[in-house]
Amino acid sequence: MNTTAAQILVHTLIRYGIDRAFCVPGESYISILDEMRDAQESIELVVCRHEGGAAFMAEAYGRLTGRPGVCLVTRGPGATNASIGVFSAAQEGVPMILIVGQVAQQHRGRGAFQELDVSNFFGGIAKWVTEIDHASRMSELISRAFIESTSGRPGPVVLSIPENVQHELVAYSPAPRIQPVRANVGQADTKKLENLIASAQRPLIVLGGSTWSEPATRSLSDFAHRFGIPVTTTFRKQDLIDSEHPQYIGSLGPGASPHLITTLQSADLLLLIGAVLGEVETAGYSRLDVPAPRQKIVQIGPDVSFLNVPYHTELAIASSIDGFIQSLSELTTPSVIPWRESGAQARANHLMFREPLKTNDAINMGEFWSTLANRIPTDTVISMGAGNYTHWVLRHFRFKQLGTLLAPICAPMGYAVPAALAASRQNPSRLVIAVSGDGCFLMNSQELAVAAHFNANIIYLVVNNNMYGSVRMHQEQRFPERPYATDLTNPDFSALAVAYGIPSTKVNSQPELDSAFSCMVKDASGPRLIEIMTPPDQITPSATLSDIRKSARS
Repeated sequence: MNTTAAQILVHTLIRYGIDRAFCVPGESYISILDEMRDAQESIELVVCRHEGGAAFMAEAYGRLTGRPGVCLVTRGPGATNASIGVFSAAQEGVPMILIVGQVAQQHRGRGAFQELDVSNFFGGIAKWVTEIDHASRMSELISRAFIESTSGRPGPVVLSIPENVQHELVAYSPAPRIQPVRANVGQADTKKLENLIASAQRPLIVLGGSTWSEPATRSLSDFAHRFGIPVTTTFRKQDLIDSEHPQYIGSLGPGASPHLITTLQSADLLLLIGAVLGEVETAGYSRLDVPAPRQKIVQIGPDVSFLNVPYHTELAIASSIDGFIQSLSELTTPSVIPWRESGAQARANHLMFREPLKTNDAINMGEFWSTLANRIPTDTVISMGAGNYTHWVLRHFRFKQLGTLLAPICAPMGYAVPAALAASRQNPSRLVIAVSGDGCFLMNSQELAVAAHFNANIIYLVVNNNMYGSVRMHQEQRFPERPYATDLTNPDFSALAVAYGIPSTKVNSQPELDSAFSCMVKDASGPRLIEIMTPPDQITPSATLSDIRKSARS
């Protein structure tokens, strides 16, 4: 039976379990759009207002489902706008497929309208890039795109499809089922790991990466409890373990507890499960010696290329997270656990650190986030972009389960608003909270129109201090009293929300914030927004701009 390449593409997406895709429409792929119209009962097409927002939604879909998030964009401006989502997916291994409508083959190389060399542009970002040059290869290359995106360490794939190829007729047989390639741990590795733990005095588990499953997080929690080993996470990975787990001692990254840093540096064995200790976790690679730290390191990850970088390991295991976690059940619990007392002290230090500081400010964001978990369902999803406002969330909020934190490790501004929509479409009954700074929010605030269209159950929190606060903080650290290019003139965010048909309010005090939030939690009928006015001096959970300025001058 003959069919078009566009039909083959859409049928294959559905066959491989894609129930939702994200796009900004373009004439360069209208043949695909026409096929999506016929398939709308099987695959929902979420129409976005900017390709960057669409790509972030697809990236969030990949995080939440483990299946590639599919984003469709036009050539040239559409593809380049979407590159931010591709970069975010590549940074931490999120499966994603970006489909780019391309200039017709007969016009390539002429500088045709919006022509872009997709392979060159995305070659240094994506895991794999290709152009489908003939309709007969559509089924083959779409299948390979899924395999590349989900095998080993997942990542983004970019497919360029010329206009003329999309409507070519070819013989079609359904694409075969795919099986992502997974590496697994061997018995010799398990035995060596058991010996390393048995000989340790101060082991520390570090969790990170993007290929976790709920069973794996539960099994890891059981292992940590059985062995009594303290657990920390890498930057923005707090939902890999219940914050109330007795072995959890906080997260590495900006604003990490001094006690946690001491625990990291005094450990004699670091068990990195899916984790990479990068610049953020090590404060510019200053907390551990590069490349050979004093600590013995065991590192587990799905891709060999991310092991032994930048720190040399005692044992490196290329394995899926699930496969490695299953092997932990084979380890014998030590009869004596010499680190139990130090681990208990590390947990006590963390509990003290996460308590909010008292301030004289009208709104104490630390208090708000430290109590929020008790006021919302445990499966509430929190999305965030970049900025100092995120530090209060990451320090004080108590995450309870996997998949409740959408926060890319590359910290892109503008992520929270579109990611929240993707989360809400995937689980419409769940509450989603999108928290943004004022600068971060305006990067993709246009996607409020999409949330209004779907009547999504999202609470938007806009923390407004009228500046790019993170950059201002760094300016005061290095060039005190010389701020530049960081003051912002903002719209009335609550009025902006109303323009989209979204109920909103502006708060200036803690009672107003608590009351407004309580009302909006009860009303789950659609999107709603709270603009939170905070003083510019309130820049981090532990220091003010005045403190930072004074310290820099001394």
